[in-house]
Amino acid sequence: MSRRRLAAAGVCLRLTQRGCVSSCGPTCRTCSTTSASTGLHTTTACGSGTLSPATTPSTATSSTSASSSCSSARLLPPRRQAGPYELTTRWTMVMKFMLLPWKPELVFTGLSIMGVNPQNLKFNSHVDLWDSIQNNEYFSSEGLLDVFKQLRIYKTPDIETPNYLILKRTAHYEVRSYAPFLVVEAKGDKLTGSSGFNNVTGYIFGNNASSEKIPMTTPVFTQASDDTLSDVSIQIVLPMNKDLDSLPAPNTAVTLRKVEGGIAAVKKFSGRPKEEIVLQKEKDLRSQLLNDGLKPHPGCLLARYNDPRTKSFLMRNEVLIRLIDFTLEL
Repeated sequence: MSRRRLAAAGVCLRLTQRGCVSSCGPTCRTCSTTSASTGLHTTTACGSGTLSPATTPSTATSSTSASSSCSSARLLPPRRQAGPYELTTRWTMVMKFMLLPWKPELVFTGLSIMGVNPQNLKFNSHVDLWDSIQNNEYFSSEGLLDVFKQLRIYKTPDIETPNYLILKRTAHYEVRSYAPFLVVEAKGDKLTGSSGFNNVTGYIFGNNASSEKIPMTTPVFTQASDDTLSDVSIQIVLPMNKDLDSLPAPNTAVTLRKVEGGIAAVKKFSGRPKEEIVLQKEKDLRSQLLNDGLKPHPGCLLARYNDPRTKSFLMRNEVLIRLIDFTLEL
């Protein structure tokens, strides 16, 4: 499967009268498409951009927002110009590979560089650059390997989970923008421990002031808030339609709180999350972030999506590290 065919299945850009590029219109939004020929169901969040004359570099600007996948276009260096006009846009493409029984999710992010003919305002060149590979030639064995790596089986329960946008996916991690969500929280003992789990599950199963049963969500978070990863709490995410005023008061040693949205780097892995494995994943992720010039926050979260009875090779686990002052680059 070529990278161009993947792009054709999910990325549709057009020039509007106001000089903007988007997936469906003049404003950035998310669209879904299905390609019968490739068996891909695609959701694409395309960045919007403005068109700048190549002869006026002093007027070219670039602005990005950490809370969305939109970014305005900027003028590229002369060696990358494809014509009198040139436009760059950032995109995220999330696909379900429908031809496999487990329907794996494929995620690609990157840049599109498009040259525009000023006479008819039509694109006359188009280059896609993926964030997850170095070799962005038309047919790249590295790109093909990147696709196959994402075809592995993860079992994600079909229940509610916190909302997030994937801003960037590299070869080693994703960068996500999380919306705020509520949790019920108790004191834990270690990242992979179960201390406090009965307290937080007891709350949602009815051990609260009004004996209200609250729907289960995923994942279960354990959070270490210090550099040594020893100050640990365990959390269950509460349904998105709840707020602190509508939730019943707890009976046991748990607290309810709002987790503010933010940007986090995420490393996904399968298998049973043993403590030494999780600590190594956290160490690897932090090292990769520092190597990429990013600013990781102290501490981390472990997200466990499955119950302990799930076969280990199907388990979906994630280590998350919050980022400080993250911006998307063009």
